[in-house]
Amino acid sequence: MKIYPLKNNQSPWLEEIYLRELGYKENGFFVEIGVGHSFFPEWDIYNNTGDLCTSNTGPLADIGWEGILVEPHPFYYQECKKRHEGNNVKIVNCAAGSENAERTLGIGDTLRPEVRDNFYRLNWLTEAQRKKDYPDHTFLVQERKVMSILEEQNCPESFDLLSVDVEGYEKIIFSSLDLSFYKPKLIIVESRSEDPRFDHLFRQESKDVESIILSQGYKKIYSDILNIAFLRDN
Repeated sequence: MKIYPLKNNQSPWLEEIYLRELGYKENGFFVEIGVGHSFFPEWDIYNNTGDLCTSNTGPLADIGWEGILVEPHPFYYQECKKRHEGNNVKIVNCAAGSENAERTLGIGDTLRPEVRDNFYRLNWLTEAQRKKDYPDHTFLVQERKVMSILEEQNCPESFDLLSVDVEGYEKIIFSSLDLSFYKPKLIIVESRSEDPRFDHLFRQESKDVESIILSQGYKKIYSDILNIAFLRDN
């Protein structure tokens, strides 16, 4: 029996990392920025199968963890609320970033057109989506300062897990997040630095994120083509 049952998660190695670095616990605290799917395929606006969970924290909440979930996409936000009925989590419907501003969340669930261009080039979107014929799938969302979000939601200064998956907005978040004030023990962040399918600029930004985290007291303990795990080096 799996202790953290991460069924169909995009990163199946997470359970091993969690157990090795955090142990089994029922009273942890997490922050997840960019939740995506939460195991409710009927909410999938893109008509995919919905059988791939992009959230890295759902099973933790199920066994008693507290947490803060930040998700700008209105459909994924509603899905997240449904998924976590009865769990001790706070769900915030906004984008985390460096300033307070209104942003356009476009096809590919990204705030950055240059990231979306990579998705077009890789044929990860349908022909209709590449032609931008899906106005109902483009949303105006509020960006909030990441430090303000955590403060307003009473995030403890030291906590167990920070997960960030924001489709190319990672550098903006980590350039604004003070990891000498908020000290997660474990960080999981989406990275394209080792994915040769992405252009040089996008890959370099992922490398910049890695440098930022390493410079603030962390060491890299795992990486693959999609994610990197960091552990606070104390």
